Amino acid sequence: MRNRIFNTGKMKKSGKALPLALLTACMASAFSMTAACSITAAAAPEDLFACSTSRNSDNNIVVDFKEVQLTLPASWSGKCQVTTSANSASFYQTKSRKLWSQELGYSNGGLLFEICYSENLDFLEYPAYRIIGDTDEGHYYVEYPTDVQAYVDNEEAANEFWVMSDDVQWISDTITIKPEYQKTETDFANDEDYILPQSSTAYLTTEDLKTLTGDEIQMAINEIYARHHRKFVVKKVQDYFNEKSWYEGYVEASEFSTDVMNDYEAQNIGLMVKYMKDNGITSSF
Repeated sequence: MRNRIFNTGKMKKSGKALPLALLTACMASAFSMTAACSITAAAAPEDLFACSTSRNSDNNIVVDFKEVQLTLPASWSGKCQVTTSANSASFYQTKSRKLWSQELGYSNGGLLFEICYSENLDFLEYPAYRIIGDTDEGHYYVEYPTDVQAYVDNEEAANEFWVMSDDVQWISDTITIKPEYQKTETDFANDEDYILPQSSTAYLTTEDLKTLTGDEIQMAINEIYARHHRKFVVKKVQDYFNEKSWYEGYVEASEFSTDVMNDYEAQNIGLMVKYMKDNGITSSF
């Protein structure tokens, strides 16, 4: 689903903006890398938002920050600016930002989305965001605009903004935390609080399921979701996970995306669902 996105009005007034045209101009081939972003953009503590860029096989623009990666459509080349700060990278439409800045006398307008890092969960109170995932140190999320950022007095700029804003949902789906920085759950292998502690780190077999009841298999499925902070509609299930020391539930069921699961988890859920169906096993949940 593609939705037009509006902004919170919380504009960055500092940081050094880097036109995407500059990011891509020095690429000699589809997969060549450049340090242009990390050299030109504002330096951030621990270099979280220092970046490099490349082109993928579809000629789209891959932006690599230290811990996260995303893909921008090739059509954004020359139309986008990126501003970095200590804990965020903001993506703007160049035309609207330039026109708003000229009118207001300071840098403002044109915001399409921001990738943000936080050591706490204060962003859960924000009006428009999407969680990307966790590292051992904190959380990454995308924050979306909630008020109009297009320069509507210029038809060309406004139309281009709306076309780009229609790409934001697709871009959000490409944002991932690099595997080496994803949160490690060292307690999964030995914590007795888990029904199947290995379900996120190894492929299950039917032998792993033969001694479990239907309720236990269903809860083992929910366990995978719970590891990714999903909340549950069924009170009995929510109460069960609330008692677990490792559980932090803050993603509403309606907002949860299976994109956050790794291959082990996705295939293990499929195996458990199939096993229950093939053997006529049901649960009370």
